[in-house]
Amino acid sequence: MNVDSENFRGAWLMVCSMVLYTLNDACLKSVGTELPVFQSIFIRSILVAIFFLLVVWFTGAFKSSIPLKDIKLLALRAIAEIVSTFFFISALIKMPIANVVSIVQILPLTVSLGAVFFLRERIGWRRVMAIIVGFIGVLLIVRPGAGDFNFYSIYALLAVFFVTLRELVTRRLSKEVSSIYVATTTAVSVFIFSAMGSLTITWVAIDPMQLLKLITASIFLTGGYLCAVLAIRNGDIGFVAPFRYTSLIAALILGLVFFGEWPDTLTIFGALTIFIAGMFSLLREKKVRLQKSNG
Repeated sequence: MNVDSENFRGAWLMVCSMVLYTLNDACLKSVGTELPVFQSIFIRSILVAIFFLLVVWFTGAFKSSIPLKDIKLLALRAIAEIVSTFFFISALIKMPIANVVSIVQILPLTVSLGAVFFLRERIGWRRVMAIIVGFIGVLLIVRPGAGDFNFYSIYALLAVFFVTLRELVTRRLSKEVSSIYVATTTAVSVFIFSAMGSLTITWVAIDPMQLLKLITASIFLTGGYLCAVLAIRNGDIGFVAPFRYTSLIAALILGLVFFGEWPDTLTIFGALTIFIAGMFSLLREKKVRLQKSNG
């Protein structure tokens, strides 16, 4: 298979991943006003955890020994995933889906910024400017101090912070730790945490349709993860990564069709600002990588 066809396949897999992730979000949002957050996360995480446990069982991923350093990093990564999941779903329930997804698109920029401070990576002034522009886009969506400011926007920003922490920790893991091992420990950790959290709430009777939506959400989430992994393995990351922004289009469509939501002009402008800044940063990173490999 030539490089172009691999990149084409990787791009489509990334699009599928983003659409599946956003469909998962839509399913959770549709039951979010009817069920407590911990109950929703717990029911969804059951099937996800079982799936990944079965995968590592058949692949033998748990048989390999993990250094103590990586065990500590995996624990920190799991905590970051747990907290980010709680804040993201809480924000998703109370905010338009397109607003939340737009805020989360700042992630490539926050990870780049975090890598500068915590991993001692160096970035040029152009990417620094892209990060600043991206944060301006977030402010246009969140609008702190405005009359229609939604407190749950802070939850979305906290979700971004903890996902950024998760990604930075992931970069510190040894190459010997497989992706499926990392995903499984995270899925099981979210399951355990949500199970403990569900003991602190009053459970609400769940009807068949709500249960079906949560089961469907777990299928979408699992499929989204698998497509994302395959996308990176099938194509050049510099070519494939920009297609993650298709989640913005999916969120706009799903928000309008299923929830009757459509962002106002400032929110759309903010989302476009984040998109442009993120695309510039990704393309700039690709160019720098090529220069290093050729030089």
